Amino acid sequence: MDQNFVKKFLKASISTSAGTLASVAFHFLSITLMARFTTKEALGLYFLIIAIANGGKILSSLGLDLTLVQFLVSEQQDIQQQTFAAVMWIRLLTLVLFTAVVYLFGSFVLSQFDENIVPYKWSLPVLFALMSFRELFFYILQGLQNFRSYAVIQTISALLKCILIGIFIFSSSLDLMTLINIEFLTLGSSLLLQFWVIPFKSLSPPRLLFDTSILPRIFRFGLPLYANSTLSYISNYGAVFIISVFLSPLGIAAYEVARKIPEGLARFFNSFRVVYFPSLSSLFAKGDFKNGQKLVNKSLTLLAAGTFALVLFSLLFRREIVIFVFSDKYLEVQTTFVVLMLSVCFHLLAGTMGYSLVSAGHPKQSMIVNIIAMGLELLLSLLLIPQVGYFGAAISYVVMTLLSQVMCYFYLRQAGVDINLSVYLRPFILLGVISTGYLLIGYEALLFRIAVFGVYVTLSLLFIPECRRAINFVLRLVQERKLETGPVRV
Repeated sequence: MDQNFVKKFLKASISTSAGTLASVAFHFLSITLMARFTTKEALGLYFLIIAIANGGKILSSLGLDLTLVQFLVSEQQDIQQQTFAAVMWIRLLTLVLFTAVVYLFGSFVLSQFDENIVPYKWSLPVLFALMSFRELFFYILQGLQNFRSYAVIQTISALLKCILIGIFIFSSSLDLMTLINIEFLTLGSSLLLQFWVIPFKSLSPPRLLFDTSILPRIFRFGLPLYANSTLSYISNYGAVFIISVFLSPLGIAAYEVARKIPEGLARFFNSFRVVYFPSLSSLFAKGDFKNGQKLVNKSLTLLAAGTFALVLFSLLFRREIVIFVFSDKYLEVQTTFVVLMLSVCFHLLAGTMGYSLVSAGHPKQSMIVNIIAMGLELLLSLLLIPQVGYFGAAISYVVMTLLSQVMCYFYLRQAGVDINLSVYLRPFILLGVISTGYLLIGYEALLFRIAVFGVYVTLSLLFIPECRRAINFVLRLVQERKLETGPVRV
């Protein structure tokens, strides 16, 4: 691949990863404080309210967030301005509609999940508005490839949330209303920072007016993406709603706590995605199919090797992790936590394949994958959650994400993007063999578990060439920067 492209891609990924790593660290600290100082019932209701507000955000997007990213990367300025204006007006319209729906039908709908959240229905339109525009503006930063600002704002927002939680812990109590107010303040601060760094004047046409002829084009591109995001939302939060129906807020709290660390991993992956998607789209838009395919294969292999290392670490130290992060009152979730870690890793790989399909101009195939996989997950969740509790949701998620990978692989082949299975499957084999051996032996000594993890890292470096190349490339890049030597060669 072209060395300048690789260096630019890597530097952007490192920049966003560093910011997201700090953001995820503060996010974990926030969850730790909430899990330790909030009752399980209040925490469960908070997670349910956030899930509902996120639903409004996703349903209102109409797939236009990623459409705007695509147009900011590949279109002329006048088309970019027309698209921006159209998306802004549509977002304002959906905010009005969502608010009307909440006030007309909110009490009835919310009571089907839990009567205790009905008094808080007023917070949903506010949360929706803040979440919706915050997400849209983050996508604009992605389309403008302003990854540094993206990472900085994420970090400041996560840090502010930690500070606010700490203040309320020592000044009052961390009840449900307090958690909602903290969410208001955190989201609002992100919006203020985004308004400061985004060049709205250059993005906006005069008086924010647009030619309606742009609408069919953006909807034609955006609707398959809308279906994908809607299905992804149902996959991510469907289990929460099913648990709320069959179990209680306590079950929601346990399940959500179990998936907070895997969710943090998914958030960290987002720093890769915001660079990967526009970069790959740019390559395919230029007709550089060869380098585009190389980027897909390198990304998938490294992502599998890295995330599976985290899965193995979670399996080996599951008890210590749960106690350290959430306290011993959540020890019951340790097995579910490990299964969800594996599920999220599968999901990240399938998501990368899905974004690759969209970048190659095949968003409909990605939508088909999500429809089939989500349907299977919902069916399994409805069958398993009443039988085995929230652990059934974790099992359903594993099956769904594994099926998504298989389907995406075949659609990528049809699109002419060949995945090198002989390399891609090596992390799968290593994880399967090493984790199975550890479970069969059943020896829990600390040094033994550390040695097991060391075996995975060593074998990954020996048998996965991309791991060695990535490490060598980063080392050479660092050396080049420090010693100001010649250009890095890959």
